[in-house]
Amino acid sequence: MRHDYPPEAYDVNFCLKVSPALWAALAFLCRPYVVMIMSWANRRNRMQLIEMFYSDRSAFALAALGAIPTLVLIIAYIQRRPSGGPSARWVWHHGRALLLTSALINMAIALWPMLNGSFEMSNLDFAQLFVSVLITYYALTSQRMKDTFADFPDYVEPESEKDDDDW
Repeated sequence: MRHDYPPEAYDVNFCLKVSPALWAALAFLCRPYVVMIMSWANRRNRMQLIEMFYSDRSAFALAALGAIPTLVLIIAYIQRRPSGGPSARWVWHHGRALLLTSALINMAIALWPMLNGSFEMSNLDFAQLFVSVLITYYALTSQRMKDTFADFPDYVEPESEKDDDDW
């Protein structure tokens, strides 16, 4: 891993922090769940917000499925500490592939109207396609993202699992 980042780019475990651009990509790819939570708060018409962002319910369902790799990645980030288990480490080290998977699914959802034969894409579809392409480009070209996903704290056994022979 390259170590030419400023000291403030590292966290308390001396691992690269997630960059603001990566946080923005994660937030964009998880937006179906944000929209779902916000729609639950609208007691009068729970589907209104979902229908505002997605052309139909199947597009929303596909977007929610496409966001699952990103959610798994966020869960691995939460467990990114010295006591993090092997599954969190595996997920984190494969973060670029998971991010690319979600971005490609988002592209397919944005292109769905054209693939479905209607040839009518909304402005939201174009925006979703544009941002998904940007995320894909960022994931493929960013050395910082590559270094961030390569960096996970060395394993340290949790205190609760150590021998209690010190009594």
